[in-house]
Amino acid sequence: MDTVGRSHEIAELEAQITGTEVTTIDEKGRIRLPRKMHVALGDPFVLYVNPAGCISAYPVHRWNARVRAIYSLPEFSKEREIMSRDLGPNAEVGISADAQGRFVLPKRLRQLAGLETDDVVLIGCIDSLEIWTPDDRAAYMADPDSVSRSKRREAFESAAEKARGN
Repeated sequence: MDTVGRSHEIAELEAQITGTEVTTIDEKGRIRLPRKMHVALGDPFVLYVNPAGCISAYPVHRWNARVRAIYSLPEFSKEREIMSRDLGPNAEVGISADAQGRFVLPKRLRQLAGLETDDVVLIGCIDSLEIWTPDDRAAYMADPDSVSRSKRREAFESAAEKARGN
């Protein structure tokens, strides 16, 4: 392999988001990313309430690839409509971290994902980062199918009740 090819391969490895970290959400709703994860994620980045019950953080280029995939579908197709209605309202673009790697996790997204605890687990997923409560992560690992089917519905019902003032 030539030097250019090896440099490109090293850059791709460094851009992978890997590892597991336990951290806290502070009183201002901020999370501190470990430097390695922050560098790999880039700045700014996108937050999305994942149907599995966590919040996913995507580098902008990965998020844009998802959006391009939606736009590649026929304009009035049911698939495009479903995906647009899921991704759009459940995401925040332009999230930036400060020099210490802290960023505000918007309250609306925390509520939708059920991240109302102080402790969270950051999971590197190669091309994205997931933010979980420790209990939800354990439940997902025990039975991924069960959690991904019910978590989003529960989160939206809870958010709707809050919006109605119940």
